[in-house]
Amino acid sequence: MEGAFEGLEGAALYRTDRGDFEALFLPKPQTFAGMIVIEEQQNGRYTYSFHGTPRPWPANRVDSPRPISFLWHANHFLVIRDDQLQVKLEEVLNP
Repeated sequence: MEGAFEGLEGAALYRTDRGDFEALFLPKPQTFAGMIVIEEQQNGRYTYSFHGTPRPWPANRVDSPRPISFLWHANHFLVIRDDQLQVKLEEVLNP
């Protein structure tokens, strides 16, 4: 998802013993607080679009056979495809 939002400073794929996740980074003091994620389900697939700030890339669509979780904290935006990993990351980021 590198380049998915205007002004991104970088992106990384993290591989952990609990699962993998993607992280997108904005330069400080910018945040993802104005981001809205829209999920739609059709024919057993999940489609996600993004609105707000930072401005999403023109294609603005992620298609997946499974649900995806999104978690943002300060200038980090995490893309998580595993429910247990999402719970753990929420615990770490929002103690």
